[in-house]
Amino acid sequence: MAAGPQERDRLFTIIEAVLLASVALAAAWSGVAAARLSTAAALDLARGQTELTRSVRADFSHDPALADSLDASSGVLLKAAEADGGSADDYVRDAALLAGVLFLTGISGQVRVHGARVALTTTGCVIFAGTLVLLAVAPKPPL
Repeated sequence: MAAGPQERDRLFTIIEAVLLASVALAAAWSGVAAARLSTAAALDLARGQTELTRSVRADFSHDPALADSLDASSGVLLKAAEADGGSADDYVRDAALLAGVLFLTGISGQVRVHGARVALTTTGCVIFAGTLVLLAVAPKPPL
């Protein structure tokens, strides 16, 4: 027995509501993750610069072993800052993709042509699924 137009519209309304709620949660997580990673990057950068300054001072005080140790430590911290900053940028990209899904899903409910509504919702679902994969493999932010 085929579903009538009202049943079909009701089903799509439910799908759109579930998609909107899921995307809103994923977007919130992406924003929190980006903020935490940005903070971690800033802290690592500050610590790395501090270690680098201490290294230069140790070099001037003729303590090459300490200077080398501090220089290596600063390098590790600065690389961590770069990695955290790149990961934060990735989470911001993911949030932008999720905003696109919200837009597509939001306008799909206003479209009365069934084929167009299906296309918008399907496109939103595909983008959402791809973004979920990106979020799943992304480095997790510090707690």
